[in-house]
Amino acid sequence: MAAQRTVPAPLSAPIVRVSREWIDHNGHMNMAYYALVFDRAIDHFWREIGLGPEYTERTDGTTFALQSQIHYLKEVMLNDPLRVTFQLLDYDRKRIHCFMSMIHADKDYLAAIEERITIHVDSVARRSAPFPTEIFDSLKRLFYVHKSLPRDERIGSKPSLQK
Repeated sequence: MAAQRTVPAPLSAPIVRVSREWIDHNGHMNMAYYALVFDRAIDHFWREIGLGPEYTERTDGTTFALQSQIHYLKEVMLNDPLRVTFQLLDYDRKRIHCFMSMIHADKDYLAAIEERITIHVDSVARRSAPFPTEIFDSLKRLFYVHKSLPRDERIGSKPSLQK
């Protein structure tokens, strides 16, 4: 992410359409494919931040998911267009805490959200490693813009039957 480029708030991934293979016996997108859509979107966001495949090839650095929680809010059906947005919630020298929203691109409703924590890893040593300066600086610029975005009230929630 170039220093002079305007930083979007939030970031947005290209629209994807719900595929026939993603539909389950209930006639809507199966829960596993919500995770797939979020995971493909995070690949897009990592490229925006500078953590894409080129980065891994050049440095042997990558990210691994540490924790993820998805809230399934409204069903989506075959061929529905989905847009995923990304908000950087926090970061440190090794970790990224982010929040993603899956939005029906035509009807503009929130279908699902995911909160995720990832860790930067040296893929050769298979151990956590600090971000290089250029990635850390990219995260710093992104966080500066994203920290003023509204935060969903479900961030940090835990599964519970209590209301």
